[in-house]
Amino acid sequence: MANKLFYVGYSYMGTNFSYDSPCWQLFAFWSEKDREEYLQKHEYKQDTGNLVAEKVTRKQAEQIIGHSLDNERVRREQIDEKMIEISYI
Repeated sequence: MANKLFYVGYSYMGTNFSYDSPCWQLFAFWSEKDREEYLQKHEYKQDTGNLVAEKVTRKQAEQIIGHSLDNERVRREQIDEKMIEISYI
């Protein structure tokens, strides 16, 4: 059984854009605690006054990358021991 991942959608333009906009990135975390710590630090962008990161479900994560997370062309890049960037190549 695969490990459960906890997803965050990050939009440099703000979270008010739809998930099919190109401004979104998808990150996954190995634990809910790690996701919460990331959101505490990165949810709000002070210089623009925008919310830029939010918790997302698996379904919303797939909307962000435009494909199923099970697709063989989905790339997972380990950023550090807690965080993975997920994209479609």
